[in-house]
Amino acid sequence: MKEQKISFSWQECQLPLYTSLFLFVFSILFNTSFHYMGVDLEKEFSSFFRTQYIWYILQTNLKIFLLYIAFITPIMWNVMYLWHRNKKKTLYTGLYTSLILTFLWFSSIVSHPQLYGEFFYLRHSYALPLLYALTDNFSPNFFSSIVYLLLVTPLLRLLYLAILRKDPTAFYLICLFGGFLLFHINGNSIGILGLLLAFFFAQKYLTHLTIRNCIFLIAPFILFAGYQTWQHWRPTQNIQSNKFPIFIIATDSLRADRLGFQRNGVSITPHIDTMQNQAWSFNDHHVSIARTFPSWADSLTGRYGMEHGIMHMFPSVEARNNLGNRKFPTIGHVLQKKGYQTAVFSNFAGDVFPRADFGFADVFAPNFNAITVLIQKNLDIHFLLYPILTGSFFTGGEYFPEINGMPTFGDSARLLKQLKRYIKKHKSSPLFVTSFFSATHFPYSPPYPFYNKFSKNYHGKYKYFKFVDPSVSSKPKQNDVQQIRNVFDASIATFDQTFGNFIQILKEENLYENSLILLTGDHGESIYEFDHGHGHGEHLRGENVSKVPLLLKLPNSYRIQNLAKQGVYSGVTSSLDIVPTLLDILQLASPNLEGKSLLKLAQRPQEKRFVYSETGVWFSDRGEHFFQKQRIPYPNILKLHRVVPEENYQIMITNPKYNKLLRFAKHRAILSSNFKLIYIPTPNGVTYELFHRQKDPGNLQNLWSPQHPEGKEMRDHLHSLVSRYGASIIEEYIHFPDKF
Repeated sequence: MKEQKISFSWQECQLPLYTSLFLFVFSILFNTSFHYMGVDLEKEFSSFFRTQYIWYILQTNLKIFLLYIAFITPIMWNVMYLWHRNKKKTLYTGLYTSLILTFLWFSSIVSHPQLYGEFFYLRHSYALPLLYALTDNFSPNFFSSIVYLLLVTPLLRLLYLAILRKDPTAFYLICLFGGFLLFHINGNSIGILGLLLAFFFAQKYLTHLTIRNCIFLIAPFILFAGYQTWQHWRPTQNIQSNKFPIFIIATDSLRADRLGFQRNGVSITPHIDTMQNQAWSFNDHHVSIARTFPSWADSLTGRYGMEHGIMHMFPSVEARNNLGNRKFPTIGHVLQKKGYQTAVFSNFAGDVFPRADFGFADVFAPNFNAITVLIQKNLDIHFLLYPILTGSFFTGGEYFPEINGMPTFGDSARLLKQLKRYIKKHKSSPLFVTSFFSATHFPYSPPYPFYNKFSKNYHGKYKYFKFVDPSVSSKPKQNDVQQIRNVFDASIATFDQTFGNFIQILKEENLYENSLILLTGDHGESIYEFDHGHGHGEHLRGENVSKVPLLLKLPNSYRIQNLAKQGVYSGVTSSLDIVPTLLDILQLASPNLEGKSLLKLAQRPQEKRFVYSETGVWFSDRGEHFFQKQRIPYPNILKLHRVVPEENYQIMITNPKYNKLLRFAKHRAILSSNFKLIYIPTPNGVTYELFHRQKDPGNLQNLWSPQHPEGKEMRDHLHSLVSRYGASIIEEYIHFPDKF
């Protein structure tokens, strides 16, 4: 074969480098912000410019810059070869590449407008008409199709040159783009950069290029990328087991009243409704605390935070290390000893799972620490990278795992992909898998097409998500409140679709019929009902914060005397009942736990029972919310927390004085089927609120008096409960000893 000179000059090879540098600098100058979850952290971020953080800032920005190069270069080189004999090929290449990037960005905006919420609403509000025009009139596939067409056109030209003209440069560029896609799917930016360096080497040191040289240069990269892909899907060794798989499926802020809730005469949870007909429904189920970290700690240990010490989102080292030790094993630890393969999958709301030992051998969840926040804010600046970071471009790999911890990226598509791969790989082993989804956690992030499902004609600041500011106590206008509820319901519908897809995965792998499936939430949500405000964990009024669904589908192989496979239990139950229930079903010894087996409760429907719930930490000390006027004062979270470098830069509340105060200041509740008693310590003494749950679900009429028989019994039960965990009652105040 006749040798051919390489058709790129050294200057043309550098064009993608200059383009990447321009995009990198442009993004920094155009889009820098210090907002995080609705809070302006400018003063906090100034602390990051210390010696200990400089390396992380430089490392992150270098990786971002290299990602620009890795992404831009294969596209530009392929496009450039369309006009490789034209004097204006640099100009044409720039314009063509700009079109690709623009339409790719449009596709990403339509898919996940929440990611761009601060960009459009806080920084560049003049561009809002563009946002509305895109999301109201187009699907992401429309723009993706244009992108693929623009990419395929130069590839077809390259194929023509490679096959009919025997052009080795064209052949190399085709292989380069194929290798780029393989590495991109797996999120391997190092592999992509290796491909590009190989071409730079060829251009610099080879005077002539042949197809044989091309194959020699690129084959190792292609083989490695293929091997990497195969490794992801390769099944593990077949382990025969008669143990049925166990799946806990949950989503954040899942209110009980949203299951089967109808919009326009149609349920927003059709897939969950279908399984509900095959499962036990526990219709008065409550979490012990409406904050994610302590709620999961309580649910998976079967013990209260007042015992194991995890009582808020930022536990101390001592409290965190209690989780999983000999005294406080989780159900995951128990099942690991019984031979189960244990794993947890989550996106941003599940960032608690890497922060403590919850008993999962495999943790597929983002971490949350000061470094994560720093990286996320750097990524947020580079809005043009979102399409490749989130999968809008050829499903995209995880170049930055921190993207999964972005509060505005609760889409479950990537998580389901990981989950499917894991189940397929390990299905021959006994499985205990917990999956925790995040689209339903504020600021809410239902992707396309769900965000338009219930609100097509609204064009305000809450069109796609709920801006969060815990210090703002004023209630939005009525049409804004309705829109926030619309977006919340759209998030529930998103989770329902996710749940349906998950069930389909189990059916495809022949696991569904004989699986134990438990569906629940870590807490509920207030959305401006009465004076309850928005959010969770700040107070205990109403039914919507502590009450969550609990569905339990038993495996077909499971048999229990005098109990049907499905039914309804209307008595009050607690999240602490999950561990005793699983131990009962598995016929394992149960330690002395507060919770009870739900199967045993279902056989005693008339049993009177009390369950317990408490508030979390108050993040803000500002606002006119009713609970701000009822609380023991302490500083806001920005003053309470400390970054602990020796604990992987975790954000913790480590001051024993503050931890004691947080425990002392909690509001606490006892619930029965008919009544709720709320204990409220204030600077002027302890007050109680008693509400009839059926007659007054909004908790508007306080029935408390020391002579009220139900109230007195519930107060005595509260005192007895906390006393068992070392508390003393002094002038009605609940005092815990110094620990954690």
